[in-house]
Amino acid sequence: MILAQPKTRYSAFAVHLLISIILFIFLAAIIRFIWYPGFLFQTDGGWQGIRLIAGVDFVLGPVLTLFVYKVGKPSLKLDLSVIAAIQIAALTYGSWLVHQERPLAIVFTDGVIRTVSASIFNDEIAHEVLEKIQKIGQLPAWVYVKTPDIDAKEGGRLLDVSKNGLPHTRFHLYESFFDKKAEIKRNALTIEKQPKYKKVIEQAGENPIYVLKARFAYGLIELDAEELTEVNLHSMTFALQDI
Repeated sequence: MILAQPKTRYSAFAVHLLISIILFIFLAAIIRFIWYPGFLFQTDGGWQGIRLIAGVDFVLGPVLTLFVYKVGKPSLKLDLSVIAAIQIAALTYGSWLVHQERPLAIVFTDGVIRTVSASIFNDEIAHEVLEKIQKIGQLPAWVYVKTPDIDAKEGGRLLDVSKNGLPHTRFHLYESFFDKKAEIKRNALTIEKQPKYKKVIEQAGENPIYVLKARFAYGLIELDAEELTEVNLHSMTFALQDI
């Protein structure tokens, strides 16, 4: 039935919508489970990417078909070909944009866990960055960066950042997060140092708590006491931004 020419614009719309839904499910699964897995879907733009793809997929395709489709129209094939080309081009660009903004690494440095998006690295070093991170683990990889030993007096830290960039972006210093478990556990939040997080720390029990600074969110992340894998997010504040 799908291969037969639709008799009305509404049946043409339904066919195009079905095709678009299948395509959307495929792209959404890639975004959710490969580019923005786990908590990153919530904190680093996965939802924004889904909305972008949905808008392009459902508006530029089926809706345009609904308006232009008419059986017997001399230019119908050309019109549908143009709509298909526009939809494919827009989906390709949208998918590329979402892919470019995907998080490459989850970086622990200076007692804080930060997410690092692909877009923060310029094109000249993008391949080198990707190669370095892939040697550590599957993307997005958990990585560790040793906090620079800098005299905080006389603007030493500010000068260091000005010269070398923020510590979590120094990809040449990236090491495996899971090879530094002891060091990372020692830097977990404590009630003595951060009494304002007392309730969360007590609820977590033996699981360590860290400050999480992601692309679109800020809060706390709880990790498993043994494996240091994600358990839960706490006290999150989300920014209302889009890609």
